[in-house]
Amino acid sequence: MHIQEALLFVVGIMETQQGANWLTTEGKNTTIESIFGGGGMDSVRLRIWTDGDYDLDYTLALAQRFSKAGYKIYLDMHFSDTWADPSDQTIPSSWDDTSVDTLAADL
Repeated sequence: MHIQEALLFVVGIMETQQGANWLTTEGKNTTIESIFGGGGMDSVRLRIWTDGDYDLDYTLALAQRFSKAGYKIYLDMHFSDTWADPSDQTIPSSWDDTSVDTLAADL
């Protein structure tokens, strides 16, 4: 199995908040999906946080956009308000008053 994938969770923010647009090598407007898909990419990895810019609504819209273009979607779930990795797993502030048992059942 061969997968070509990119981490593109920032695409929506770049377009809506920073005015990014995507151009072909000929300088014509296109979509990021077309650029990467034309190069053989077939999968996209998206990150989701509990709150903030990369929340459920944002990530779901981006996933639907790439899925509609034929991409496989891989989701990185960060149960945090911000960046999380194996050495930094701070729970979201909105979960501060939630018991471990409730969190385990909900997740």
